[in-house]
This record gives sequence, structure tokens and C-alpha cells, in this order.
Amino acid sequence: KVVRKAIRDDISWNWKMAKRYKKELNRGGAVKYNAAIARIRQLKEMLASLLTATVGFLKDVYVKYFTPDGKRRSMKDVQ
Repeated sequence: KVVRKAIRDDISWNWKMAKRYKKELNRGGAVKYNAAIARIRQLKEMLASLLTATVGFLKDVYVKYFTPDGKRRSMKDVQ
């Protein structure tokens, strides 16, 4: 949760800066605007990979500790 919140905060800050740079496109803000948008894309990819990794981990844990019918396995079966 902490990592997700930090990434979302960074995305919102970059959106705020991108809006500011968009007003200054004629005065050299285009490079900064493109950098901010690229950073937003990069952060969103990070969030997606974090979600994918989390889902994969939960799937592995579920397969390890539960039977196909949803009952919990005994500790003897887990090891």
C-alpha cells in the first residue's frame, strides 16, 4: 500500500507539473512537458508490474496452502 501510494502521489505531482509546462510550450516548456509525460507513463508501468507481481504471489500462496475445492491444506501437505 505504501509503495502504491507513493507512486500515485508521484503521478499526481507529475500531472500537476505537466499542466504547468503545457502553458509554456512556446518558451521551452515542451522538453519539460515531454519529460513529465514520459515519467507518468513509466510510473504507470511500474504500478501495472506491481499489480501483476502481487497477483502472481497471491496465486502461488493460494495454490500452496489451499486444495482445489477451497479447503485449507494441513501443514504436513504444505512442506
